[in-house]
Amino acid sequence: MSNPSSLQVLNLGHHIHSSFEKSIIERTMQYIKDRTEGFDDHFPCRKMNCKLKHVKQWLDLFASMHNSNIVTPEPSLLLWSLDRISAI
Repeated sequence: MSNPSSLQVLNLGHHIHSSFEKSIIERTMQYIKDRTEGFDDHFPCRKMNCKLKHVKQWLDLFASMHNSNIVTPEPSLLLWSLDRISAI
């Protein structure tokens, strides 16, 4: 349980989720886990003692592009991103 004083400092209210909301959250998290496992099955990391930094950077790039609603990214942006990922 979170500390009530931290909720006050952040000016947040306490909220209890309904069973339906919890179910939706659980299904969403399971979907993300399944998709991540599927990605790993197709593109496994072969580095020894991998810290998954390249995976985090790929996810950050994907989320950034998705959240900015890029319909047709500039080719220079894609090349820069691919160069950055492949350098890891």
